[in-house]
Amino acid sequence: EEMYTKPQLSSIGGVYKFTSEFDLDRLIKSILSVINLSPIFGSTFKKKANGLFIQKYCSNCFSKKDISVFSDNKKFQKYKNNVLNNGLNIYTGPLVKIGILKTIKDGELFILFHHSIMDAYAIGLVSKNIFDTYERKSHTEMTDYSEYIKYQNKYLESTQFDDDKRYWRNRYKDFTQNFQLLPEKIESGRLKLILKDKYIEKWIKFVEDNKLNENIFLITLLCIYKSKLFSDNNGILAIP
Repeated sequence: EEMYTKPQLSSIGGVYKFTSEFDLDRLIKSILSVINLSPIFGSTFKKKANGLFIQKYCSNCFSKKDISVFSDNKKFQKYKNNVLNNGLNIYTGPLVKIGILKTIKDGELFILFHHSIMDAYAIGLVSKNIFDTYERKSHTEMTDYSEYIKYQNKYLESTQFDDDKRYWRNRYKDFTQNFQLLPEKIESGRLKLILKDKYIEKWIKFVEDNKLNENIFLITLLCIYKSKLFSDNNGILAIP
């Protein structure tokens, strides 16, 4: 997480424009009813002495005072620029910033989440729930995680993903931050993963119940191994 110190990487959000009058009080109530549903939105992080991070959660911790309201467009634009340029602090939180511009004829809703609790796909679902609530529609049920995985796999297999990679490589070609990246292809024989027979059934059930992609899960374990949190002198990754 400490690599994500640049707001361009750690922040994700957008602006919704109202082209006519809207009820400010009802919009605020709609926002609060949605973001107070999940404690993930009120989470912060704490770094322990051993270098590990823990995530703390807070339920129903947002109130009207956490939403910035403006009637002056210049002040609103300044607020947005300030939030975007400074990012969100994972240690103090909140990991959500919300601002509203309300004029006589129209307005804007600005929402920014930290990337550790939100991605581009999920922010659309959350925003839809906000506007469904505002229009007094019933909440749209969140997409099942297995459906989300299908969507992501379809995207990763498409040529659109190649276009994205080219875009981001070009955009950050002069980026000064140093990253430790995994190789695109991990060579066999570099890591020995020991899983005793009696745990195989548990492993399969765990993966299936949580709808996890086995490759992604193993790559995560490799990241842990590289951090030497669970490796021993023989280079063997032991899974507790």
